[in-house]
Amino acid sequence: MATPLFVFPLHREDLLSSETPGQYYVRELVDCDLVPRRLADCNAAFSDDGFLFILNHFDALFSAVHQSRDLDTRHLIMSHNIVLKGMSGMSVSLPRMLENMDGHLRVKLLNAAKMYLYLLYENLRSLEERFDAKTDSKLAVDAKSRKKAMKSFVDFDWDEKRNVSLLKLHEFIHQPLAKLWDPPMADEDFVSTAANCCYKTLEDPQVSQVRLSHLKHSIFDILGVLIQKYGHGLSCTVKMVQLMKLYEHLPETLAQGAVKFVTEYHSRNFVREMIREITEEAAACENSCIKACSHFLVEVAKEGPEVMLPSVHMLLPELENDSYMMRNCVLGVLGEIVSATLAREHLSEELKETRNIFFEHLEDHLLDTNGSVRGKVLKIWQRLCQEKAIPLARLSQLLEQVVDRLLDNSWTVTRNAIQLYHSLLQSNPFGDKLEIEKLKENFNQEEELLVVLEKEVNLKIPPSRAKLWQEISPKIVVILQEALSSGEDETVPEEYLNNSMGDNISEIYRFLERERYVEAIHLLRFTEKQSEASTPRANKELDWQVDYFHNLLRKIFVNFDEEGNKREERQDLTPEHKEALEKLQKQRTLTQYLKDCIVFAEQLETATSIINNLLSCAQPTVMLDAIEFLTAAYQFGLKGALTGVQNMLMLVWSSESSVKEGVATAYRNIYIEIASHAPGRSRAGEIVRNLSHLLKTLNVNQQAALEVLVHEWVKNGDMDKECIQIMWERFSMKLPDTTEDDSRAALILLGMVGGASHSVLKNNIPVLISVGFGERGRKDYRLVKETCRTLLKLVPETTLASSNEEAFALSEDHEMFQDLCSILTNGYNVLDEQDYTSMAIEAFEVIYQLSEHPDKTCGALLSTFSDLTKKSASGNFDDLLNPSGPDKTKAPGNIPFLLLERLVAVIGHVAFRQWIHLDRKVFRELKRRNKIREAEAEKKRDDSQKNKNKDKNKEKRKSQANLNSSILSRASETPRLKRDKDDSADAEIGEINADDAEADYINHVCESEVVTSETMLAKLSPLVVSICTNPQKYSDERLQSTASSSLTKLMLVSSAFCEEHLPLVFTMMEKSHEAQIRSNLVYAVGDFANRFPNLIEPWTKHLYARLQDKSHSVRLDTIMVLRHLITNEMVKVRGQISDMALCIVDSEERISVMASEFFRDLSKKGNTLYNVMPDIISRLSNPSMNVSEDHFHVILEFLLPLINKDKQMESLVDKLCQRFRASTTERQWSDIAFCLSLIQYSDRSLRRLTENFQCYFDKLSTNKVYEAFESIIAQALKTNKPERKIIVEELQTKIDEIMKKGLGLEEARAGHSEDAGEGTEDGDGSNQKENRLTMKRKEKRGSDVGKRMQAAQRRGRRKPVEDSSEEDEEDADSEQDVAPQTQLKARHSNRRRRR
Repeated sequence: MATPLFVFPLHREDLLSSETPGQYYVRELVDCDLVPRRLADCNAAFSDDGFLFILNHFDALFSAVHQSRDLDTRHLIMSHNIVLKGMSGMSVSLPRMLENMDGHLRVKLLNAAKMYLYLLYENLRSLEERFDAKTDSKLAVDAKSRKKAMKSFVDFDWDEKRNVSLLKLHEFIHQPLAKLWDPPMADEDFVSTAANCCYKTLEDPQVSQVRLSHLKHSIFDILGVLIQKYGHGLSCTVKMVQLMKLYEHLPETLAQGAVKFVTEYHSRNFVREMIREITEEAAACENSCIKACSHFLVEVAKEGPEVMLPSVHMLLPELENDSYMMRNCVLGVLGEIVSATLAREHLSEELKETRNIFFEHLEDHLLDTNGSVRGKVLKIWQRLCQEKAIPLARLSQLLEQVVDRLLDNSWTVTRNAIQLYHSLLQSNPFGDKLEIEKLKENFNQEEELLVVLEKEVNLKIPPSRAKLWQEISPKIVVILQEALSSGEDETVPEEYLNNSMGDNISEIYRFLERERYVEAIHLLRFTEKQSEASTPRANKELDWQVDYFHNLLRKIFVNFDEEGNKREERQDLTPEHKEALEKLQKQRTLTQYLKDCIVFAEQLETATSIINNLLSCAQPTVMLDAIEFLTAAYQFGLKGALTGVQNMLMLVWSSESSVKEGVATAYRNIYIEIASHAPGRSRAGEIVRNLSHLLKTLNVNQQAALEVLVHEWVKNGDMDKECIQIMWERFSMKLPDTTEDDSRAALILLGMVGGASHSVLKNNIPVLISVGFGERGRKDYRLVKETCRTLLKLVPETTLASSNEEAFALSEDHEMFQDLCSILTNGYNVLDEQDYTSMAIEAFEVIYQLSEHPDKTCGALLSTFSDLTKKSASGNFDDLLNPSGPDKTKAPGNIPFLLLERLVAVIGHVAFRQWIHLDRKVFRELKRRNKIREAEAEKKRDDSQKNKNKDKNKEKRKSQANLNSSILSRASETPRLKRDKDDSADAEIGEINADDAEADYINHVCESEVVTSETMLAKLSPLVVSICTNPQKYSDERLQSTASSSLTKLMLVSSAFCEEHLPLVFTMMEKSHEAQIRSNLVYAVGDFANRFPNLIEPWTKHLYARLQDKSHSVRLDTIMVLRHLITNEMVKVRGQISDMALCIVDSEERISVMASEFFRDLSKKGNTLYNVMPDIISRLSNPSMNVSEDHFHVILEFLLPLINKDKQMESLVDKLCQRFRASTTERQWSDIAFCLSLIQYSDRSLRRLTENFQCYFDKLSTNKVYEAFESIIAQALKTNKPERKIIVEELQTKIDEIMKKGLGLEEARAGHSEDAGEGTEDGDGSNQKENRLTMKRKEKRGSDVGKRMQAAQRRGRRKPVEDSSEEDEEDADSEQDVAPQTQLKARHSNRRRRR
């Protein structure tokens, strides 16, 4: 009887069927209970019959596999061990048995091999499911985790067992199994089953772990044998691509296998087939598939770049693939190959050309349309730079192309570009210092030396062949271009047709020597055609061919002689000549090095200026990268890096903590850590010198930012006592070689340190006075000014209102104030000193902050200055100080403008400081004294109460109280407790009343005793007013600027003085020729709005008018002030807000950005922006505004999306539709229609648009209006909501009907214009009737508000404010409102709260 053949089943159940004759099938499926006994029988049979026992016991082993879910794990492992023993036995016995094999034995052996392989695969799959707890918790011995599942088998390691199984399989397939088939070729099912054992194991995510690397090796060894001996290569590529798609952990692992197949199993085409399969799959795959395949290819290039290089040409076309992931993949492969294989120094010409092609592709994709690809390329370049894989000749070209990516519209690309520049800088081949000025100086010197050496060598040594070639080379290039571009075949004499290549080379040499260049070229082309290398060059471009033949001719001319032999080194050179040539070559190398270094540094400087600007961007990560680059650039000495280091100081106030930490780290590295190598005092000296040098380059704001860092260094101990000691020594100029500038810088640093530790200054006040106000100070007013600023650090930043401690102050006769008064008085008439005024301002600050009675000292100084000024006048100075004098407008004769400027500056500053002194220092002192008195009174009350309680307790102990008396006594105590509570409440009320009384007292003093009484300030204030009133007579710009500032300071003191001179201020703000004066007055008006809001409110429109100023700096300052006032609700948002909207399209970028930010902030403040939006649209579309249509579109495209509430949208649609009736020109209609097209419509807002059809139907004949409504309909139809479609179709029907009628539009429009003329067209184009109703509502609602306003005005407080509610959303302010509108909130309603 013929032995049935075992056929691999598609499903396990197929083996239970006997339908196919001649095939093996399972005759007996053993019950689970009997499986252990039958497995024992299998063991016994193996001992008796060897590996062929499987032919009779397959059913038992199959039963264990088929019922694996119901079997205990021990029995599955037993079954698996039996299969492994059988396979091992067959591997040992098979070679011997194959020698004497007949047909019957062959079938038995083949069945046994198939059975073992099938059972091995099924056992591995069953055990994999059993030990993988993640697959099915019911299959695990312990359901919670795989680790718990293994507890039952302490000595069993499944990972090790899998590896042993795979090793057995590897041994098994190494046998000559192919002989079992006829013809000797294993069938596909057998090979696939063996491979599936590996693929199934690869599906486990743990395979990618390092601890299972031996398992990976076993898997790839098996697959390698299958590919090498069994032709599994094509199937393996397909399967690996499928696995990569399904399992994220496999790309890297499979890449290692692919490299192993090529290197160890000589499957040279495997990677090529993988690339072909991946590129075909990528066309139809999703992004996840492309991502996995891309990862695989990059890993192959990383693991085996030499394996990928021969096949990379198949990937290059994918650089045009639409998928950015695929482009990233190819570029990543190129980067890996260049980094690992093409970065060596000695490359063949072919590899150099390949590298250049790769570089060109990487450079081209710096301009890729996808930001991810651009960022990826920059990362690749960064890595190549760090690994020094970029040739020096390509660095300059790379820098030129990367600079544009610093301004890329993708922040990720910008970041990567900055990081690339950082890497280029740190790994540059030119050294650690790139100071261009020094490099250029060295280059000029070396270039001059090179010229001298060349002349000397040319005189001593005859020219070399290379030198001669340089002379004839231009002629040859021209002839080559003509010959190659003509396309004609070269004509060669017959005598050369049969010559050897060597003979032709010698003839070419002779032609070149005799200047017969045409014949040389023809013969060279003929000789080149006879060689095998000509075919690949046939399709090359003309320039490439010219270079190619030019190089061949050069080699022949330079390297060969007349006989065609290779020329040896020049024999006519003496040792002296060789030494001169060597020296010349070194000089040339050095000169070229310096030249490349200069180019590199200049390109980096260009990038530095751009990166410096990126410090002000809104992306913290970009700012951090910019900080790191600028830090490195500064350390390398790049020009322009210092500016960046200075600018990054301002980022210490950034809202991003990471940015602040980045700046702190950068400055620590530059100025603290750089000196860490020096010991002790030397380290401290270097730190102080570096910081002093930095201070000389910083402005005031940057110095304030540096002070924040110095505070941290002092607290952290980085700036220790030695540093502070060296600062004192440099300040007092005790250290040698200390200049005046160094001394002042040390003083500034001491002031910064004193801000963190007051004791540093308090203990050294005498030193500050003796040096700063001593002999040096009298000659150097800048030193006096910095000393004053340092002394001001003694004043604590926090107020003492909550403390009973007395503020730090010195007596008015302290030597500090005496020295200051002397310096101020003696220097007043010294007109050569330009720093006197700024020094005087700081001196008065010190007097007011540190003196017990500053008003006395400053009053005396003012009187002295006035007398000194009078002495310089010719007699009419007193008339200027007399408001009623007849010569008030005459200029004082012979008084220098500089002297007047000093006096005016002092007047204004003393007035301002006097107000601050009263408003803060005196007020706090009064409160402090009140608290002390109240505390003492409270203590006396407590002592009195305690005595009373003691007396009552004594009486209680003496008396025998009954129940009634005790009740009476408790009742009698109740009023006492009530009185105690009342006393505490009265005390609190009394404290509040006391504060109010003190505030009223301070306010009274400011109003009547500072600038409006008989004080010195009141007497001198007419001088300031006179200068401001007569700019033609007092024409000095500095004097006018100082006088305007002083006037505003005087006005801040008293509301009466302010009200009197407000017209003058606004006149100056409008008509002054100096932009700086106008800017200063804009800021002053902002201060007035905070101090006296009721006085400024009627003048607000004049402040808005500065938004149209011709100076961009004035416009910018106006926006800043208005933004502050509106955001803090100090100014009502009026109709003039449209002027602010115009700033969105301002030509100055900073103004445009700030205006945009203002409206973003405004949109977050309730309904404010919505309330003014109709007026903005109306005013901007008004022909009198002359706003271009393009600008109108830009503004509204920005503003309207800021309104996103549905109710507001609905109401806005109503208002815009109503404005169609109030408008008269086609431009206004088109503008309103454009605004309607920008709205995001809901169903309700679309219904409103349809309901208001009568408002705009007659405007649809205007093309732009019709187009706007068509766009609205098209946008609304994009959704599939049935309700919306009904509404849209209704609107479309109405529009179509109107457009069909057409002829009646003019009549309808005329009739509508008559109706609209009765009740429309107020100043803004808003409805007058609606405005009258609105005003009536306001009057009715504001009757009580008016009373509160009057009471508030009597107390000198801000007006009460009407709340802005949703009911008032339709009350838009118009330009014709004369009465000031009420404020939004009553912030700063009294002086106590304002403090």
